[in-house]
Amino acid sequence: MKLRTFLAVGFIAAASTVAAQAQQFLYITGSTAYRGNVYTSIQAVYDASPAVQFGYSGSGGLSKAGQAVFVGNIGGNQTIIKTSFSGSEGGIQAVTSPNSIMSNYLSDPIANGGLTTVSATPGTGSQTNTVAHTSDMAFSDTAQALSQFNGTYKGVAYATATEDANSPLGVVPFKWVASVGAPAGLTNITDNQAQSLFHKGTLSLGVLTGNAADENSAANGASGTTLYATGRDPDSGTRVTAFADAGIGAQAINVRQTQPRNAANAPITTVGGGPIASAPLYPAGTVNGINFGLGVNGFAGGGTLAAAISNASNAFGINGSKVVFITYLGIGDADGTALINGCKELSFNGISLGLPEVFNVIYEGQYGFWGYEHALYNPGPNLTPGSPTVGALIVTDLKNVHAQVLLSNMHVTRTEGGDIIGM
Repeated sequence: MKLRTFLAVGFIAAASTVAAQAQQFLYITGSTAYRGNVYTSIQAVYDASPAVQFGYSGSGGLSKAGQAVFVGNIGGNQTIIKTSFSGSEGGIQAVTSPNSIMSNYLSDPIANGGLTTVSATPGTGSQTNTVAHTSDMAFSDTAQALSQFNGTYKGVAYATATEDANSPLGVVPFKWVASVGAPAGLTNITDNQAQSLFHKGTLSLGVLTGNAADENSAANGASGTTLYATGRDPDSGTRVTAFADAGIGAQAINVRQTQPRNAANAPITTVGGGPIASAPLYPAGTVNGINFGLGVNGFAGGGTLAAAISNASNAFGINGSKVVFITYLGIGDADGTALINGCKELSFNGISLGLPEVFNVIYEGQYGFWGYEHALYNPGPNLTPGSPTVGALIVTDLKNVHAQVLLSNMHVTRTEGGDIIGM
C-alpha cells in the first residue's frame, strides 16, 4: 500500500512538472527473438534522472516478457514506451496493414487506475491490465521483402514500411535445439535433414546419426528413437529464417509441425508441464487473421516453445520408440530456457554457436543460421507523433552497442535468407 501511495504521488508530481512539455509515446511490436536486446536499449535511451520505471507481463523477468511499459524522461520530455512482442511477421502486418490492426499493450501507468503496471526498477511482472492500440514500430528478424505481408496478400494491399536509416541494425542468430532426453549421438542437423523432418513431421533418429541401432524399427522397438518436428506459428520471423536457411521455403505451408501434450491431452507450454505423452499435428488456427491448416500452425512465442521441449517425453514414437523433438529458437529462448533445462543445441551443417556463444563462426561465415534485424515504422496516418524520433534513438543504441551481433564485427554479408558471401 505504501509503495502504491508513493508511486501515485511521484507520478502526479511528474505529470505536473512536465505539463508544459511534450509528452511522447511509442508503441513497439514485432520480433520475440530480439525483445531482450530491445528492452536493454529502451532503458539506455532514457535520461539518467529521474530513473526510468517499468512493469512487464509474466513472471520470467523483463528480458522474457512479451509486454512491457516504461515511463521516464527522454531529452527532458516525459516518454512512455510500450511493447507487445508476438512475432516478426505479425509486426510487419501490424505496421503496414490498411486495416488499423490493434495490439494489446499494458495500460497507461498514470491513467485508468493503471498504477500497478509500473514500479521502481527492477520492475514487477504479472501485469495484466491491457489496452488495444495501433503500433508505431516493428522489429523484424527479416526484411519486408521476405514477408507474406509485402504487396497484396490474401486480397489485402499492404503498404511499404518505412525502414529506419540505421536498419538493419545488427545480426540475429538462431539455434537448432533438441528436447530433453536427446541421445549422445544426436549432435548435428543438416539443411536436407531439416527439410525431410519438417515436411514429414517425424523421422527416424538413424537418418541423422547414421547408426542402425537408432532406427525406430519394429526390431529395435523402444531402443530406437523417433524425431518429431515442432516449431513456431507463421507469425514468427524465427520460423521464416529457419525455413529459408534450411531450404524448406521461407513461407512454406507444406510442413507438419507437432504439438507436445501431457497425459491429460492438454498442450504443454511450461517447464514442468509434462512429461510429454503425445504429439499430434499442431491444430489448425487463425494467425493474424489468416487461416492455417493442421500441422502448419505452431507456438505463438519462442518462450513457450522452449519451455515445452524442456519436458521429458514418454515412449510413444513409431514402433513404441523413444521421442525427441527438434525445433528452432532465438538464442534468448534457447539459452535462457531450453538449454538450462536439459535440452541440447545441435550444430547446423557441422557448425555450432555453443554456450556461451562463439560468434566468430558468424563473423567469418561458417555458421549460416542467422539473419538481419530490421526496424520498420508505420507509414500510415496512425503513427504516433514524435515516435520515429524516439524509435531512432533505440535503433541507434542497438546498432552501436546492444545488438545481439554487431554489424561492425561482420566479415561476411548475405541476401535475406540467401547465400553468405565475403565483404
